[in-house]
Amino acid sequence: KLDGDAVFGRVMAYKTRTPDEGLLESHRLYIDVQTTLDGAEGIEWHPRDTLARKQDYDPGRDFELWQRPGPPNVRLDMVPGMFCVLFPEDAHLAQQIVGGVARDIRKAVVKIRLDSIQ
Repeated sequence: KLDGDAVFGRVMAYKTRTPDEGLLESHRLYIDVQTTLDGAEGIEWHPRDTLARKQDYDPGRDFELWQRPGPPNVRLDMVPGMFCVLFPEDAHLAQQIVGGVARDIRKAVVKIRLDSIQ
């Protein structure tokens, strides 16, 4: 925790995967700031308001899931030294393979509660 539940972060490690194995998600209460620490991962971006809902919003976990409509509008290939900021209107699918090969990565995600900056 950096500032109670207003700003907190976590470090994650996992193996990248194909888009069909991932979850397209968005949040309502928090902004995500994501950075890759080791390895490389792709993150797909889709405008939330163009998507069909796959799973209703879970307020306890602050996420909802969306149907992946096909190739993304934008794809970021994240490597160490890069970061992205994802707002509530930004549906995103992380953990994507870069370069055709699944790899272990480590990343940090900082969550900023939207009402703490408004």
